[in-house]
Amino acid sequence: MTDPYTAALLVAANEVSRSVLWAEHRARAERLDTDGWTRLWIERMAAHMSLQAAVKRAAHKAVRQSLDHAQVETTALLLRSYLLAHDVRDVEVCAERMVKGIRPDVSVWRGTQPVAAIECKTQLGWGRRHIVSGFEDRERVLASADFPTDAVWFLVATQCNWEQPPHAQWDKRWRVVSDEPVEHWSATTKIRSPIEPMFAAIAALVRP
Repeated sequence: MTDPYTAALLVAANEVSRSVLWAEHRARAERLDTDGWTRLWIERMAAHMSLQAAVKRAAHKAVRQSLDHAQVETTALLLRSYLLAHDVRDVEVCAERMVKGIRPDVSVWRGTQPVAAIECKTQLGWGRRHIVSGFEDRERVLASADFPTDAVWFLVATQCNWEQPPHAQWDKRWRVVSDEPVEHWSATTKIRSPIEPMFAAIAALVRP
């Protein structure tokens, strides 16, 4: 008899690579560019949340596993699909690729040349007093690894437990997907700052 938990994990593992092409084909068929990519991003993050919540309950864990890695992987996979759907090829989208001792969450490369980076944050409550300086410091660090400052994005999942300090880059290169807690995300989650403009800007940078 097959262990159902093992079987479920193996199914997920087998579907990861297929999901890239599935999202590409869906985009070509349904024109996802308004907010469809953001909806898909939210759906996948909500699924990760459901899994970790179920494990927490079943294992009587004191703390649910962080969604940080899930957000990085979800963003990288969907960006790959987006670029393919928009006929942008000959570039590489990487998660946590090391460059000059620095490991951006998601990076885009043309050969050995870094083109763009996305830094992913689930929320910013832990560093609410230093959000702007923290982002600007990270931009300088990535610039030292040859990432253009105007091609570095920050993608924050939720603003449920912190206040947004004033800065011109909010809703531009600094994006917050929703005001709602990730625990409550669903198909009807209200989108605050969609990911499509970020993906489109990256595609414009790498398109020949």
